Parts: sequence; C-alpha cells; structure tokens
Amino acid sequence: MIVVILKNYILICSFIINNLNLLIKCFASKENNVSLYVSI
Repeated sequence: MIVVILKNYILICSFIINNLNLLIKCFASKENNVSLYVSI
C-alpha cells in the first residue's frame, strides 16, 4: 500500500493481483472525507 500526501490530500493506492488480473484502486481523501475514488 502506498500513501502519498500531496497538497493537503492523502492518496492511497493499493495494488491487488488476482487470477492474472491487475486491479488498481486509488483513494483520495481530505479532512477525513472521501473526495475522489478511482478504480482502474
């Protein structure tokens, strides 16, 4: 799990490999509130 703090934002990216598939889920939160959710 990668935690990056940039411009008062906390970006958490988790990489999950299952059945030869790579799932990338990124969470961006500010002030304990989820402001952005990106799933590739």
